[in-house]
Amino acid sequence: MLETKQADVIFSDIHFGKEIIFNVLPELKQYRGKIIFISGDNGFAAQAFQLSASNYLLKPIDEVHFKETISRLKTQNTEPIQSNEVLFHNLSSGNVGSKKIAFNTNSGYVVKEISDIIYAKSSNNYTEIYFDNKDKVLVSKTMLEYEKMLENFGFLRIHQSYLVNFKHVLRFDTEDLLLYLISGDILPVSNRKKTVLLEILRRIF
Repeated sequence: MLETKQADVIFSDIHFGKEIIFNVLPELKQYRGKIIFISGDNGFAAQAFQLSASNYLLKPIDEVHFKETISRLKTQNTEPIQSNEVLFHNLSSGNVGSKKIAFNTNSGYVVKEISDIIYAKSSNNYTEIYFDNKDKVLVSKTMLEYEKMLENFGFLRIHQSYLVNFKHVLRFDTEDLLLYLISGDILPVSNRKKTVLLEILRRIF
């Protein structure tokens, strides 16, 4: 039916037995319509949904969350295929270093490797994301959302306005509270983050 008709919305569990839906129904990977994925996994799978910017509901389904998801879906354009591709990639990849993230910007979705992110900068209710190829995107998510999303990927909130990927850290000036990055960027570190930052750096380096 997916090959011949366009549904308004598809609700699909992420798991079919021991299989992931994309393996059971490969056509869903190319489907360009609106999809709401359903899962009872609040850990690994939930993180994969968040990184891909896909619509999802956790089981048991909460009525309020369900209504919010439907309402949000009504305001969206047709779900871009990129987000489903990112979701499939992250669910299939066991390598943390190869995980991808989809950024929903005003001009469309931008897909990047998480390891390519240098740092994020808070801008009111928006967040600017900077990459190692000098690109940057502006997204309508708060810094707190990205802090929670990326905390298991080597990122730390070093300041109210900055979230940093430790892969790109060069050195830390403990006197002036400045963090030097391989890219040449120099970011401020809040005094209350100094101890945490030093502990992490000692473990890494």
